Amino acid sequence: MSDKPIDHLPSILAPWYVVYMEHTVTGKPEYYRSINDQIGTPAFFSPVKGLALTFQNIRDAARVAASMQPGACIRVLITKEDAKEFGHAG
Repeated sequence: MSDKPIDHLPSILAPWYVVYMEHTVTGKPEYYRSINDQIGTPAFFSPVKGLALTFQNIRDAARVAASMQPGACIRVLITKEDAKEFGHAG
C-alpha cells in the first residue's frame, strides 16, 4: 500500500480497487479510508466515496479486506466515471 498519488485513471488494463462493506443498520455501502486522515474519527470506513482509499493492485486491497470484519468486499474501478465517482478528476 502506498500513500503516493495515482498518476493515471483506471482502465481495464490498470484498474483501481476500493474496499467497502455494507453498514449493518442502514445497508448502505461504507468505504475503507486511510487511517492517516485528519477527520478526527477513528473509524476505518466512511460513507463518503471521496475519502475512500484507492488501491492500485488487488493484492493490497484483498489484504485489507481480509483483515476487516466479515463482509468486506472489493469494488473494481475501470472507467473515468468510476474515478470521478470517488473524487478523482480526470
